[in-house]
Amino acid sequence: MHTNASDRGRDLSVDRIITDALSGTQRQRVIIQAKHWTKKSVRPIDATETLTEISLWEPPVIQSLIIATSGRFTADAVALIEKHNNEGKRPYTEMWAESHLELLLARRPHLVSEFNLRP
Repeated sequence: MHTNASDRGRDLSVDRIITDALSGTQRQRVIIQAKHWTKKSVRPIDATETLTEISLWEPPVIQSLIIATSGRFTADAVALIEKHNNEGKRPYTEMWAESHLELLLARRPHLVSEFNLRP
């Protein structure tokens, strides 16, 4: 659904808290872009568009982008995102395909029952 929402296209903006015994507690700004696509895969153009829109969502600086899909990523999209990350480009981009989301939910059964999600 297309909206004129003030979120400028991003789905979630969250802070990831990382605790390390050596460096202490760090806070990272993370954007989560959700693609609820069961009949098609995330393509390179979808990843490129999201990475291009990042500048609209700053400040503050975004350290990580998560592209989460209820489907899959094409091989070309995976290659594009891996190249982006290997070149050290910002933000670091994580790919959460259906299998990863299912793993996360399997570890949190209370969320599955509370929100009536499929297991």
